[in-house]
Amino acid sequence: YDRLTTHQTPGLTKQDLIRSQAWTGNQNRIVQMMKKLSSRERPVVAVVAGGSISLGHGVTPDSVRYAERLQTWMNDMFPLEDKNNK
Repeated sequence: YDRLTTHQTPGLTKQDLIRSQAWTGNQNRIVQMMKKLSSRERPVVAVVAGGSISLGHGVTPDSVRYAERLQTWMNDMFPLEDKNNK
């Protein structure tokens, strides 16, 4: 939460973030995904669905597009174990 408010949305309070979530649904799937990511044993497939906004139409450089940012974040935060260096 601190990273989100400090770098991307200055002035956003935790209460503001909570109010912005109309319905969070069953969090079982995200919990299972986080377990897979944390195990760092196998690649995880992530899909960004949408149209030109999700694709980042007109956004340059490519590294700031949502899909590329997600990929970079996942690789940085949850790199796969290098089994050859064990």
